Amino acid sequence: PLDLDLIVRKAFEQQLISVQRRDATLALEAAMKEVNITVADLPQNCISEEEEEWIWNRTLESEEIFGMGPVNETELREKFEIVLSKNKFCVVNATATLEMEDFRGLFNNCIFQSPNLLNVRLRPQHPNPKWVELNCTNDLDL
Repeated sequence: PLDLDLIVRKAFEQQLISVQRRDATLALEAAMKEVNITVADLPQNCISEEEEEWIWNRTLESEEIFGMGPVNETELREKFEIVLSKNKFCVVNATATLEMEDFRGLFNNCIFQSPNLLNVRLRPQHPNPKWVELNCTNDLDL
């Protein structure tokens, strides 16, 4: 999911993780499920009222041009409001999410760590102190 990917990218920037992005995203999804956190529980960045109005005007204009017959503006507006109420025009605020100590604590798990820190090209750089701090091992039986 895009929202989790945004969080993982920000966590990588903050050196909270040292595994590849896909692995971290899957691990984060599982960790959130385990503690019953959903993306809807996290801080969101949503469109402004001006952007909302712009989208509404484009929606109305599109319906008038491409719709099948006359536009019932009241009915269309109600549908638009339902979409807005479901936060369809929002995205997780990864920075604010990672400022939440409980959420940030999800990354204190070996699943998010590799023995070496990775650079932006995913090449091992130098030893990862978090790997040692968490007593991580390469054992697959854990």
